[in-house]
Amino acid sequence: MRPPILAFATGKGGTGKTSLTSNVAGLAAEYGYRVLAVDLDPQGNLGRDLGYYGDEARDDGGQALLEAMAFNRSLTPLTNVRPNLDVVVGGPHLDSAAALATSWERQGRVARRALAEALNPLVGGYHLVVLDCPPGERFLQESAMCAASHVVIPTRSDEASLDGLTRVADTFSIAREHNPDLQLLGVVLFGITATGTALVREVTAKIRASLGDVAPVLDTRIRYLEAPAVGARDRGLLVHEYERDLVRSAPRFWERRNADSQRLGGAGTANKLATDYAALTTELLATLFADRATPATVGGVG
Repeated sequence: MRPPILAFATGKGGTGKTSLTSNVAGLAAEYGYRVLAVDLDPQGNLGRDLGYYGDEARDDGGQALLEAMAFNRSLTPLTNVRPNLDVVVGGPHLDSAAALATSWERQGRVARRALAEALNPLVGGYHLVVLDCPPGERFLQESAMCAASHVVIPTRSDEASLDGLTRVADTFSIAREHNPDLQLLGVVLFGITATGTALVREVTAKIRASLGDVAPVLDTRIRYLEAPAVGARDRGLLVHEYERDLVRSAPRFWERRNADSQRLGGAGTANKLATDYAALTTELLATLFADRATPATVGGVG
């Protein structure tokens, strides 16, 4: 059985798709799932979250992925980025994909299927595949949805982000013509203020007015906690890893009187954000694996 292939897709940048991809993939790997994360974004920011961005030995800027799509070359992921987590690296080379797609069509290929064809030899070795989709590149986003089994749409509460829901819903509809089994798992609210209960209700109503019940709003939302989010990315860490580092380096109780209060407060906010990501990962895994075996019982995956 093929593993779930989960795409985080959005019609607007800045709605948290890369943060969601990296943290959900990293937590699932920590929970014992063998995970492959695929960076389809020419910005390559997944590498910032996972700590390999700009590393010449590991970061090829998406060249191998582009060549696999263009020439049917075998694709070798970057292995052991974290225990149980491998990555197909993205980056600026992927800017050429849309332009090359025209020539692929002339060769008789279905260009939108090129990503699925590149990933097919790999996915059987994993329990879960997570795709980070670029917001502005329609071809790559459609390609991701043609390869995926499920889509989650992240959004913030501002009008521009909500308008992006319609754009990604249109892409979803086009992709289903080539991938009829594709499912829209739901919408996740990202960067929501902790006290914004009324705002969440308002945003939820707008989402349902735009997309209807076909796109349920997920129970978990990710709060707006900028300091730990920025701190984690600056260090190439996932939020739960960053939170652990803060706790480990926190002063002992007799030293706290003279400690930097901002640093102590940072551990608290990091814990809140890590808790949000853990809750979302649990919610998504429960849905994706509701009728599947657990990692310990999946055959053929080490």
